[in-house]
Amino acid sequence: MSKGLKKAWPYIVVLLLLAAVAVFTGDELPFDIFGNEKESKDSIELPVDSAVVDEVIPADTVMVDTVSMEVEPKLVDESTVKEWRLVVASLPNKEHAERIATSLGGEANTIYVEYLDTYRVVYNSYSSLPEAQNGFDEISQQYPKAWLVYF
Repeated sequence: MSKGLKKAWPYIVVLLLLAAVAVFTGDELPFDIFGNEKESKDSIELPVDSAVVDEVIPADTVMVDTVSMEVEPKLVDESTVKEWRLVVASLPNKEHAERIATSLGGEANTIYVEYLDTYRVVYNSYSSLPEAQNGFDEISQQYPKAWLVYF
């Protein structure tokens, strides 16, 4: 038995067991024996978004020079026009997201993404990808965990 096969056999056994369970329970596999996807009549297409960061960024770790900390973040409705957005944080808690947005100053917004059940702290929004990339390049030194997403 080759060295690669010795390492891979537990995974192969698990895959075969899962396929056998699917066949015996009446579930149809989403692919054929060659790995090609089968077309399903009742499939649902969900929009794909960028990776969601589960890490919670404490508000006191965000470093921003602001003139006034009294600016309230705007809660933006998700049904607005899709744009390129520079996201600084993605949090499950609305209050925490608003606190981070407030610490960033007037340009930050808190946006609820319903299908992800999360609140995103958006530093800025852009109508085109080149503008968004320039904005990202400017802010990436200050917020190295920021990312661009189109929603």
